Formats: sequence, structure tokens, C-alpha cells
Amino acid sequence: MPKRRRWEANQDGDGRGHAATDPSQGVPGDPPGGIQAPPREPQRTEPGDVARGTGGGGTRLPRPMARDLAGGDATRDAGGGGTGEAAARRRAILQRLAASPGPVSGQQLAAAFGVTRTVIVHDIALLRAQGEPILATPAGYVLNRPAARHTWQVAVLHGPELETIRRELYAIVDQGVTVRDVIVEHPVYGELRGLLDLRSRHDVDRFCRQMEATRAEPLLTLTGGPHLHTLEADDPTARERVAAALRDLGFLLEDAPGPLCTKLIPPPNP
Repeated sequence: MPKRRRWEANQDGDGRGHAATDPSQGVPGDPPGGIQAPPREPQRTEPGDVARGTGGGGTRLPRPMARDLAGGDATRDAGGGGTGEAAARRRAILQRLAASPGPVSGQQLAAAFGVTRTVIVHDIALLRAQGEPILATPAGYVLNRPAARHTWQVAVLHGPELETIRRELYAIVDQGVTVRDVIVEHPVYGELRGLLDLRSRHDVDRFCRQMEATRAEPLLTLTGGPHLHTLEADDPTARERVAAALRDLGFLLEDAPGPLCTKLIPPPNP
């Protein structure tokens, strides 16, 4: 009984088997001419699956890589959506901030654009890295507006109780003055600054509610009480009114060494 022949790969690398013996000597049941290689099932390909070489052949790549090379899929970024979609969203965020009369929270932006708040934080970080003047305040994001005609700093000293902080901030905004920030001096990090942008009692109340809800410690706890505020006003007499109001409360820091209690800041160059 004739032996079945083994198959060997041919030398040209096409993957087809050839009999090692004379193909004319078949075995019972073999087709004429000897045992034939089973037909090779064609493999389906999609555009971009094969990167063509100079020899006309192709090397199969992992499908995601092949699609990237062929431009089949838009590259997606961590900001949610493809790069075009994310860029359009960031432009819309800028337009929304520019049109808003007040701060817009990250949660509001996330709801408006159908993404998570983490995506909005990512978008804002990219926009700021590109030079957009976006400020993150306790009430939300705002576009940095030009400074008022008169800008100065005031040094104050009081305890960390929330109602004490409220009284201090009321005394300032009641004079038509904006509290831009709070500044403390840290023994390791140096000057630490927290943006506030408080313009009214409504803003102060919202800030205090947020402090209470988050149980956050005020920055003044890092220094035991002394801190600075950067203030802005269009009225040049507001500085003296603020100093008088804080002095009546016993909060004005007038005799301590270091920064002056009403340190004038020169206006920005036009």
C-alpha cells in the first residue's frame, strides 16, 4: 500500500505545500496528478489593513495601526471626542465665558457640552497653556478682565471663623470694591495666592457657603491670621473707605513689619 507523502513548504515562501515525492504516484482517492494542497480560504481585508511595500506585496498590520496609517479613524484625545470635536468645544467654552456676566462653574460647562467635569478641567488646562486668560475662582471660571483704575493691597488680621471672614469681606465689597484674591506667605512655598473675585455680598455669601460645604480651611490658617487681599476699584476714594471699615472691625493690620497695610500697586502698562 503506497505511503502518503508528507508536505513541505516550498522555497519561495508562498506557504503552499508540495509533495516530497513524484506527484504522479498518487494514493487511492487522490485526484489525478497526486495530492493537492487544500484550497486557501481568502481572507477579507478592509481599506487601510495592508501597508503596501515597494515590491507590490503587503505586510498585514494590527487593525488600529493600519487605520491610523490610512487615516481611517480620527485620533481621539483625552479631552473627549476627536481632535476636531474637542477643539470646537474649547472654542465654544471661550465664547461662553466671554459672554457670561459672571463665573461659570465646571459642572455647568460639563452639562452644556455633554461631557464630564474632568473633561472640562482638561479643556481649561489646555486653553490656559495656550495663553487664554482664564481664571479659576471659587464660583467658577472667568476670563481675566482688565484691572480697574485703582489696585492696591490691604493687610488684615483676624481669626479663621467663617462669620469673621464674612464680616471682613462684607466690609470691603460694601465700598464698591472687588476682592481679587487672598495672599499668605508659606514657610516652604513662599507666597500662596487664592483667586476670589468677590464683588458683592451675594458673591461673599456664595463663597462662604462653599467653604462650609467643603469644610475647607481658609489660607489664613497657614500664617495664624495675617494675610493680604488685592483690591480693585474705579473710585480713588475707595481705598480710604476700606481702611476705615476694616479699622472699625479691628481687622486692619497697620503696625506689623513687612508689606504695608495699604500697598499701592501701579496700574498695568497700556
